Amino acid sequence: MNDGPSISYDEFRKACAKHRPSELLPFLGRYSAETHGLGGLKSEQLRTLPPWNFATVARECLLWGKDIPGYRVNQRAVARLFNMLRDVTQYEHDPTLAEIVTPVMHDQFPYQGNPYTDMGRAIAILATGWDEFPEWDWTPVFGMSLPQMVRATWVLQGLASMRGRIDLERTWDARIGEELAPREDLERALAYLTRTPEQHRANAVKAGVLRETAGQYDFNPLRSHPLVDFGPGTGIVAPEPRLVWHAISMQNLYYVGPTVFGATEFHEQLGRRIESYVGRQLRLIDGADLMGEVSLDAQNKMSIDWFLVLPDLIVLIECKSARLNAKALAGDTGDMIRTTEIHLAKARRQIDATARKVLQRDQRVRFLPDDDRPIVGIIIVAEAIWLANSGVPEYGSQGETPTMVLSLAELEGLVCLPTAELSSRLATTFTSEERRGWSFTQAFGPGLHAQNNLILGKPGPARSSSTRATKASTPGRY
Repeated sequence: MNDGPSISYDEFRKACAKHRPSELLPFLGRYSAETHGLGGLKSEQLRTLPPWNFATVARECLLWGKDIPGYRVNQRAVARLFNMLRDVTQYEHDPTLAEIVTPVMHDQFPYQGNPYTDMGRAIAILATGWDEFPEWDWTPVFGMSLPQMVRATWVLQGLASMRGRIDLERTWDARIGEELAPREDLERALAYLTRTPEQHRANAVKAGVLRETAGQYDFNPLRSHPLVDFGPGTGIVAPEPRLVWHAISMQNLYYVGPTVFGATEFHEQLGRRIESYVGRQLRLIDGADLMGEVSLDAQNKMSIDWFLVLPDLIVLIECKSARLNAKALAGDTGDMIRTTEIHLAKARRQIDATARKVLQRDQRVRFLPDDDRPIVGIIIVAEAIWLANSGVPEYGSQGETPTMVLSLAELEGLVCLPTAELSSRLATTFTSEERRGWSFTQAFGPGLHAQNNLILGKPGPARSSSTRATKASTPGRY
């Protein structure tokens, strides 16, 4: 909430629309490239010229601006729009904490992610074949394989980050083709990532956000297709260059996959792929014992997905291909609660049911050590749900077993630690009730360096001869 003068989002939108898109968006691209470049985001830049502001201003001008002479475009004009966005009042009622914080976190935090690990994860889960999972062919979408698309997008991201636009005719160098990606791959990737202003507006209509009541955190067509073709003279513009690599993240491809592989098949296999991928990651922990799910009763009620035995504790791990839908991401309380019940609350109940069997020394879990090691739960979700551990009502409460929610990105960093350090620090984290209410990265502390992850470095089946994995119930999982 702002202490200064407040305005409606519609007032901000109308201010953006007074600028000509073919002038403001190229300026935004250049300005963002000059500010952020190819390096990481600095705290001062995040405070004064955050990339999410560039994306929001670009969206409103693109969707509502007219291709007629408009207000002058310069840094002062952009600063005015950014200041207006800061002063927008989002709510007509007294909002809850979750309503305020959920959309802000999910709008801003992805920009601070790691493009290398995000792209590696997309390849490892959505393209690579392993065990019972065939390689997924994304050629119908990109005109090439997903690994080729990732390499090409990486190059385009670099070009966009230098100038805020992409012109292959002027910037092409044969060394790019020799060392990074062939010219034809770049052209195919460019075609996929680019839309005309008219096509962007059509996508907004299809998503239901080209309306005056649409809010700041509703769908932005630049997130799926971050480049804009204004025709001869302006070239291909990247209004916010950091959106280029986001376009082929798992978050975006989740909505593309059903059109290629069929909705039912895609979603069902994605859930199983994520569960198996978590197992592959856990097997990177040197010397740990890892077992898969088992039946808990005569009715064949299944346990959690993975049992991980560490020197200091036993970890019960449940995997969910959970993500907040568009309405929840925009702060809709009802959708947050529904997502929590479907995914997080169910996972907590599964962990509790399994933990009771372990504490009872049930024969179905007799493969676990019979000692006094603490039992904790971890829920792995495909994408970060930033308030999942907070205890705010919309995200549910703790069950009987101390449990935390981790994203795949956090897991990928966790498994890179030496086993003794991982075990002791994890035990310390779960010991603190206060810390269990934080995001896992904040609670665990420094050292989660996923760029060292062997699976992300070379996508494919993990191999670790020193990690002991016992098949529990599902043939071929390993």
